[in-house]
Amino acid sequence: GGTRRLNLVCLKHFLSNVPFPPRFYVNLRHLHGIALHYNPRLCENTVVRNSLLDGQWGTEERGGAMPFQKGQPFTLTIICKECSFRILVNEMFAHCFTHRFFPLHNINILEIDGDIQLTSVSF
Repeated sequence: GGTRRLNLVCLKHFLSNVPFPPRFYVNLRHLHGIALHYNPRLCENTVVRNSLLDGQWGTEERGGAMPFQKGQPFTLTIICKECSFRILVNEMFAHCFTHRFFPLHNINILEIDGDIQLTSVSF
């Protein structure tokens, strides 16, 4: 029970010299899939949220604002509440993603990849 908080601090995000549209993703994984796939896509001006359960992607969620800007530093905070993940960018609410995977304590892998320079991670 209780609230869990994950902070990702990035000095530089979306490298300005990449020759393709910049993207990155954060996955909160469990042994058999992905509880939260968080994927900002500047080229589409959207942030995709999804989950991978039993080898199948769920329905993508794309609503909400684009809180990221190319080349701008940011802090991404993911708060695991009882019913959902709350995602903050620079301490401002950005997105919510209702849990599709349980039990939450089985989420034990953090995966980050893409056009990003990560400076710190804290739990």
